[in-house]
Amino acid sequence: MARRSAVWAIVAVFFLSISPVFAQKTGGAKQEGMTRADELIAVLNLTADQQTKIKEIATKYRSEIKAIADEARSKITAVRSKEDGEINAILTPEQQKRFQDFQAGRRAERAERQAQRQAAKQAKK
Repeated sequence: MARRSAVWAIVAVFFLSISPVFAQKTGGAKQEGMTRADELIAVLNLTADQQTKIKEIATKYRSEIKAIADEARSKITAVRSKEDGEINAILTPEQQKRFQDFQAGRRAERAERQAQRQAAKQAKK
């Protein structure tokens, strides 16, 4: 139970670290490709010195956050695989086919979102 709680804590930290914390001044959603530091700069009306320091702090922690996210992602993938196996075992052959189609659709959606994020990053450069 404690292990499961730890995994969920890691997942929560991951999503909190990558999700938009503040809305932009316009009240809109986070723009594609914006980093958390960019959001803070847009929302908090920071001085040039503060902006530099915010970016330095974000850079300092980026690899640590990425490592946690990667670990959480691999744990989630392993658990999801076990879950899918158990779900598949109780389905009829017809349902198994629909389940496979459902999973393929979800993978395609994730790939599309990832491609959009990459394109936004490239456009930002």
